Amino acid sequence: MLISKAESATNARKEFFKILDEVAEDSSVVIVKRKDAPNVAILAESELSSLVETVHLLRSSKNAERLFSALEKSQTRDLDRPEQIDHEQTLAELRQYCEQTEEADTVNITGSITAESSDL
Repeated sequence: MLISKAESATNARKEFFKILDEVAEDSSVVIVKRKDAPNVAILAESELSSLVETVHLLRSSKNAERLFSALEKSQTRDLDRPEQIDHEQTLAELRQYCEQTEEADTVNITGSITAESSDL
């Protein structure tokens, strides 16, 4: 989320739909400055939902601690071994696992059908 600009209330009124399009497309925030009243912000609904969810998740100090700890572990792990990841090997292992799973499922399905037909 990025605060892209501030607009006067007069200009915001003139450019209202243009501002709405910019905010929706860029996930930016536009501050509307008012003379004798508090300023307001225009932001995309998805950005507001994200902010509210983040506040909710971080409201509990225990939950916040767990989330930040997990984030730190993830970042440390990524920094420790980015060059060690062999993406071709990882893809090959994933393909092999999927093939083995498919074969096992086929055997289970065939075995189940055979067992059911012998019960008849």
